[in-house]
Amino acid sequence: MKAKKLKKIKAFKKIFVALLILVFMTVPVNAQAAIQTGKYETVTAAANAAREDILQHKPLITVYIKSKINDPETVFYEFRDEVFKETANGDEGDYMYWDINKEYPTYVYKSGKVGNTTYYYYTFKSQIYYFTTLQQKLQVDQRVKELIAGFGFTAETTDYEKVKTIYDYICNNVTYADDINKDIVYTSWSALFNGEAVCQGYAQLLYRMLKEVGISTRVIPGWGSGSDINHGWNIVKLGDYYYNVDATWDAQYAEKNQPYQFFLKGDNFLLHTRFDEYNTPEFYANYPMAASDYGITITPQASAASQRASFSIIKPKFKSVSGKKIRLTKVVGAYKYQIKYSTKKTFKKKTTKTVNTKKRTYKIKKIKKNRKYYVKFRAYKYIDGIKTYTQWSKIKKTKIK
Repeated sequence: MKAKKLKKIKAFKKIFVALLILVFMTVPVNAQAAIQTGKYETVTAAANAAREDILQHKPLITVYIKSKINDPETVFYEFRDEVFKETANGDEGDYMYWDINKEYPTYVYKSGKVGNTTYYYYTFKSQIYYFTTLQQKLQVDQRVKELIAGFGFTAETTDYEKVKTIYDYICNNVTYADDINKDIVYTSWSALFNGEAVCQGYAQLLYRMLKEVGISTRVIPGWGSGSDINHGWNIVKLGDYYYNVDATWDAQYAEKNQPYQFFLKGDNFLLHTRFDEYNTPEFYANYPMAASDYGITITPQASAASQRASFSIIKPKFKSVSGKKIRLTKVVGAYKYQIKYSTKKTFKKKTTKTVNTKKRTYKIKKIKKNRKYYVKFRAYKYIDGIKTYTQWSKIKKTKIK
């Protein structure tokens, strides 16, 4: 398929968190009085409540969050990530996230001390516009259950067979929308009931149906064909790893009797580039990708990016630090350990010495007596020729006598 033809099937619309409007002044109040109102909750509790409101398509969501963090944007995005995290429910997670067309959040916060600790009491209000109505959401829920029941899956049906059956249904029953300016074509509702959608609707429907049969999946937004035109697809878990699938593009190939061009592909997904948010070590560690396409090897392996991600998020620990002697806890797979020690906690270059060693017991050298030293370490190894480090350990202080 040529690049020009792909342009038609790459529309992907999302305007979530359009603006975090900073319109309210900070108002210091008596913290104890705020606590007594009983409104302020943890991020998790507030997210759970908001998730239920969004499931009911409420247009205005209000939450109250108590935090030690004096940064409304940080707290808001922590709350947002918790609201839209993947759960076992098919109408939550990415399905819910991609049903929101626009959101306009505002906030006000109050601060006060409890003992020696300062707390911040945030009130976040979000005006939300959905792609579908609540009635349409309920229609999707019912239709998905009917379809899954009609497939006749049993306890002996493999996950691969479930994925392929659902994928085939979508590719054979949904066509790409001619008019991409209609909001409804960005939804699973349009895919199911109108038989047409853009890639967002394809990916959302695949997510909804796979979650209904207990298969982990994510919607991945990005670019198609290496261009700057937005596109979306899914990753699907089979066994220990995730594989790329693109029902939108495969539906086009199915019409030409050339199916499965973009089905269960490994991490090197031709003509697909993820947005940065879905290309982080944390994301890859949580959703490890297979190195090869499904069925290519008897024993699938994690892709190099997934291996690097899993290694890079490790935070190693000291076994002990006493005087000159440092003992490190083993990091599985490490090639060497890098140790830094300094008379300054900031580890300024002039005061810091760096050692690379394979040993996990080490005596620091070239130091002055009767001085305090700060020590930290990390491990590293080579993955696909790239030197990959873990995080730094916590900093330990030691006195050299």
